Amino acid sequence: MVRCIGAAGYRSDLIIIGDKLGYVAKSKYLDDVYCLESEMKLADFLCSHYCDCDEKPIIISCTDQVESLLDENYELLKEHFIFFNSGKKGLVTYYMNKQVQTNLAIELGISVPKSFEYKDNIEDAVFPCLLKPVQSINGGKQVVICQNEKELREGFAAFHDGDVVLLQQFIQKEHEIVLLGLSVNGEITIPGYILKHRDFNGGTLYSTVKSIDGLDASLICKCKALIAKMNYEGLFGMEFIYSNGQYYFIEINLRNDATTYSLAVAGVNLPEMYVKAKTEEKCLPNTYKVKELQSIVEFNDFKHRGHFGISATQWLKQYLGAKCKYYFSWKDSKPFFYAPFK
Repeated sequence: MVRCIGAAGYRSDLIIIGDKLGYVAKSKYLDDVYCLESEMKLADFLCSHYCDCDEKPIIISCTDQVESLLDENYELLKEHFIFFNSGKKGLVTYYMNKQVQTNLAIELGISVPKSFEYKDNIEDAVFPCLLKPVQSINGGKQVVICQNEKELREGFAAFHDGDVVLLQQFIQKEHEIVLLGLSVNGEITIPGYILKHRDFNGGTLYSTVKSIDGLDASLICKCKALIAKMNYEGLFGMEFIYSNGQYYFIEINLRNDATTYSLAVAGVNLPEMYVKAKTEEKCLPNTYKVKELQSIVEFNDFKHRGHFGISATQWLKQYLGAKCKYYFSWKDSKPFFYAPFK
């Protein structure tokens, strides 16, 4: 995100939630860098540091927890900041609920795996199935695949007390995609998508950036209608799996998706469009030119290559062929040398 904004000619401040600054703080595109212990202190920090600015600062949230906190403080922050929202306190957090998302998708005619909130109602289960938190702001990205009743009970016990767990029909995927888009000033665009080749714990490792030209236009229209139904404004990423000639909706990330950077390298910088739309009232383009390219999160992918049976030689060939590398950039190289120690 820092590089997307920096490449567009804007300076930015970075607020990191955690106990150390890390490699991102080394980017040349940053002015000030701050580190907070938790998201709970973010609203007070924003008000104390930025409320007196001549123009409203723009906040781009990169985690569910941060976006939910901004959403819960919507009334306090809306007069002083520009940030992703659904026009009312608590609505974005409500729409982060995966079962709510699924129900809306069904209403719009989007195919979804059978799913329901699991409360030991094992008689309704279909096998194989998977368990995951209804909201990742509470349960993270933990996913447990269950082949039978025994594994289902053991999998459910692995979640924390109080976690609301979604049981979803397991569909053997041929591949997975992330549709990347932007909703701003009443316009919604989805210019491209990420075809995943490797991911680990929900994080994309090696992928291809592609134009939406090859996808069913009716699916894109339904996805735009889904975002419009939420009255959501901001960056988003929609996840689908493909099986037997059909795409199945999985979930929406109502925030910046990390793969947005891949799309920016491919020629479509959605964060830049968001900033310009909010500050210069620029309309979104009618057409886009997405350059198809390979993208790799190099240190993470190298670490997990054995999980996918990728040899060091094969991995090196893919690394050299990837036009988008998440850590290394000739224009902003310093973070690369700190990233191995993160």
